[in-house]
Amino acid sequence: TSWVVAGTIKGYSEYLESDFSDEAWEKVGVKALDDLTVEYTLEKEAPYFGDMTTYSILFPVNADFLASKGAELGSSDTSGSTFGTTQPDSILYNGGYILSSFDEKSSVVIVKNNQYWDAENIHIEKVTEIYDDGSDPYSSKKGFENGTYSSMSMKPTWEDYEEIRSEYEEYVRPNLPNPTVFGLTFNFNRQVYDNSEYP
Repeated sequence: TSWVVAGTIKGYSEYLESDFSDEAWEKVGVKALDDLTVEYTLEKEAPYFGDMTTYSILFPVNADFLASKGAELGSSDTSGSTFGTTQPDSILYNGGYILSSFDEKSSVVIVKNNQYWDAENIHIEKVTEIYDDGSDPYSSKKGFENGTYSSMSMKPTWEDYEEIRSEYEEYVRPNLPNPTVFGLTFNFNRQVYDNSEYP
């Protein structure tokens, strides 16, 4: 994901092609001014940069925690590091929930983080997300009926859709429409597009 900020942060593209040494990092436009302030120097004006800081590549990393997981700041060598893997202890948490378990193609379980600064206002203790590979078209119905899911999506493609809909008629709620905006441009004057990269 480093390409996201390449060309935006001063010297970062060159750093990606370097030996990742401390000397190479000194030329990158990222400086810690104090414990709570980071200064970015950009290649050129980028009014959208504030929005870019929400990308994970610009999230702060605790150097001590990173080192405890077998990696170090500025190093491109991640072999032997467990930092950021799907193991619950590989993630440093600061939110309302922490990862309890992650089973690929099965489930993800997060639990309330009792160390969270506002833990008293986290009222849901545990959230389980269950993976559905789509191989069983009735999996949502079965999961709902056995108490695994709190709701189910009825699929008009079910052969017995009308029968199931009748059985649950008093509980059926239509999905709310999503707000969507579409734009359409008619190209009546090709000269406007002479310099376009697209045919």
